[in-house]
Amino acid sequence: MRFKSAVIGAGPTGICAVGHLLDLRLYPILWIDPCFNSGRLSSYENVPSNTKVKLFIEFALNCNTFKEIASQNDDVLKALLAMDQDSGCYYDKRYQTITTDKGNVRSMNFSDIWCIELEGSGEKHYSDSTILATGSQPRESRQFPSETQHEIIPIHLDVALDPGRLSQIITKDDNVAVVGSSHSAILVLKNLSQNTSCKSILNFYREELKFAEYKDGWILYDNTGLKGQAATWARNELSKVQKIKRIKLPKEKNKEEEVYLAHLRGCTKIIYAIGFERNPLPIISVNDRVCREISYNSKNGQMSDENGPLDNCFGFGIAFPEKTIDPMGNVEYAVGLYKFTRYMKNIFPVIFKPLLDKLNK
Repeated sequence: MRFKSAVIGAGPTGICAVGHLLDLRLYPILWIDPCFNSGRLSSYENVPSNTKVKLFIEFALNCNTFKEIASQNDDVLKALLAMDQDSGCYYDKRYQTITTDKGNVRSMNFSDIWCIELEGSGEKHYSDSTILATGSQPRESRQFPSETQHEIIPIHLDVALDPGRLSQIITKDDNVAVVGSSHSAILVLKNLSQNTSCKSILNFYREELKFAEYKDGWILYDNTGLKGQAATWARNELSKVQKIKRIKLPKEKNKEEEVYLAHLRGCTKIIYAIGFERNPLPIISVNDRVCREISYNSKNGQMSDENGPLDNCFGFGIAFPEKTIDPMGNVEYAVGLYKFTRYMKNIFPVIFKPLLDKLNK
């Protein structure tokens, strides 16, 4: 079967993409995902968001398709409306959506049309356009000096962000190191201090804490500053926790090792909260020539390789966020459910117009 559009990924971005494609009537749609469980976000049900509840509702109602679904089954929407609209919520309050057949994409080859091959079965599907909503994962740690490696047990960020799971693996004899100073790092420090009996906590950081500031009609450090429970705890409690020692890393990379060696010898466990990186992409090729350098346009999602734009192939979401500039000239990348759907609502009619015109001839 030939599809007009294909969406790879069924996290929040994939869900948004399908909704907006339906609004454009760019269907039938091929939707591929290995799990169809709302992506990595579904594993963070015990993590407080830095997004206000009212923006989750705007996310759910940002396209006509979502409005229609909500009108047919509005129990979750009513629950969100009953909550404090200016506070955060927990991610298990998210809106649920449809599912479809599961699978992993092995490769994508463009030759007048996209040929999408699934892993295992080798089944091939054909689509006029493709959207990569493939998501991201916690960034891998750097390697620390060999003198300390055998002494320290790493804890995955997903575990550290869940208070219950974290409390089961931290003992009263543990000295825990946390690397990072972003939203995730602050939540990890909060969980360690409130939900475990560890002996001490070392927090290695490069940048000073930054807080989002609500201005008249816009937010300073909207995407890089602390918000919600993380911001409140960092402002009011962090400095009061005596077992937490914060250690600023030097700007010179070659001096970092000395700092780590001086402080990590007594640590038993370590948690890296140093951001997220893109999940691996399928093999992408054009006329069977494998693309070596994949990039994207941060203003419209257009995917490219070393030879230029890839026809009707776009990337969105946390792996391919929109670049924004605030009124003070700060450049950030817009990450958040509402930001993803707002971006797609604005840009989809523009980027898909040539394809729609061609298909409707």
